[in-house]
Amino acid sequence: MPLLIFETEKPLNGTTRLKIKMEIFWIIIVIAMLVVGLLGTFIPVLPSTTIGWIAMLILYLISDDALSGQTMIWVTAAAVVVQLLDFILPLWGVKIFGGTKKGVRGATIGLIVASVWSFTPFTFLFPGFLAILVFPIIGAFIAELVADQGDFSKALGGAMGSLLGFFLTVGFKFALIVWYLYLVVDYLVIS
Repeated sequence: MPLLIFETEKPLNGTTRLKIKMEIFWIIIVIAMLVVGLLGTFIPVLPSTTIGWIAMLILYLISDDALSGQTMIWVTAAAVVVQLLDFILPLWGVKIFGGTKKGVRGATIGLIVASVWSFTPFTFLFPGFLAILVFPIIGAFIAELVADQGDFSKALGGAMGSLLGFFLTVGFKFALIVWYLYLVVDYLVIS
């Protein structure tokens, strides 16, 4: 029997009983959160991994049948790994494309500035979701340009590495949320 079910019985026509289950409400909330999480894979200012994990936690709590404890451990581990990759891959991309430590630091500074920028009132000038994409690229480019005394091609390589890391991160987040959606659909079809 699901854990967070609120049932009321109200007689209709003397014999018919109406049962309202809050489980349906919570499943709708879970699906809505996963859709927002899926959008968040493409709009970096939305914390897609966190939203998806909270949705799965709600699903775990509302029903004994939805997710096993072991599955919830895997869901949590996958969320932690993808969240770490979200920070590591753009920096790794800079390194792979020939960027130096200064380029990696520039991308990191750009990512920090973009994260702060996303929560300022200046987002009407430059939206936060674009800042998270563009600022690390600009940071890596400027740092590489300064480090190599104007070597434009090397600076561009570091910037493109940052972009590659961003797209890899989007792919991992998308795959994670699609897996979460699969688990929800699997639960709905089986039960």
